[in-house]
Amino acid sequence: MPLTFETDKAALWPQWAAFRDALRRLDWSACHAVLDVAAAPDRTRLISYGAEERVPEDFLRGLVRQNPGDPAAFALLGRFLITTGWNIRTAARAQHVSKEQWRAFYHWLNLAEQVLIEGAARHPSDPAVWTARLLSARGISLGLDEETRRYARLAQIDEHHLPAQVQHLQQLLPKWSGTFEAAHAFARERMLAAPPGAPQGVLVAEAHIEHAMELSGGEQRQYLEHALPDLRAAAERSVLHPAFVAGDYTADLALGDFAAIFRRFGDREFTARVFGVMGRRAALDPWDMYFDGGSTALHAARIWAGEK
Repeated sequence: MPLTFETDKAALWPQWAAFRDALRRLDWSACHAVLDVAAAPDRTRLISYGAEERVPEDFLRGLVRQNPGDPAAFALLGRFLITTGWNIRTAARAQHVSKEQWRAFYHWLNLAEQVLIEGAARHPSDPAVWTARLLSARGISLGLDEETRRYARLAQIDEHHLPAQVQHLQQLLPKWSGTFEAAHAFARERMLAAPPGAPQGVLVAEAHIEHAMELSGGEQRQYLEHALPDLRAAAERSVLHPAFVAGDYTADLALGDFAAIFRRFGDREFTARVFGVMGRRAALDPWDMYFDGGSTALHAARIWAGEK
């Protein structure tokens, strides 16, 4: 019988299901019941996903007014405003974004900046607030130095905060005013700083796929051949390491990243090895990011890798 995947985020991650449902009911106490017991990276990710829900802006602003001592309220409102602006801008490259889109984008991100500046002033040790500030800094082009200053501040709070590391890696890429050399160096540094079996190897994987996607034809093929040993080593240190713990959503995302990227690199052996660790759990986020038709690409990759 063919292997089927569980891909529903709510089924894979009960914390998300509980947080999402509470947010949809506008029950902030129930939201906090989830956030207060979540690990720091999970809490940041819950707030990020929650910002994509169609929650009334007035409700979120009311949380901040009524609960100025609550950093999660600032982080969620800030992320909501960023998400609103980014949905208008879209993920298109800058040259394909209209003046009207840019105007609206900057409007919403500047609103987010105002909220997050206050949030960081009131709650200077909250990683979710600072992670949101990385995204707003990048969006309104405050520059590499300012975004790096914010990341350094966050790293003092939590040096292994993966959601923030993923955001900072984006800023270090050429498309956001950085260089591939800086991006690769940061990814490798953070992977080696984390314990073996930690998911930080995905930073190396994402740096390589971002680099490869900027190339074409023979240059891309040459790059893939050059980068594959490094990508394999990153997988061996993280998702394929004996200390790696599968079975939660952070692990699902890391495994999905590696499986999708090994598939793009054409590495059948390591794609199959990562699928072996995944089992039936599969986060669709990486497949949606790197392929058209995420679920279809996931199943096609499993077949290509020889999974039954």
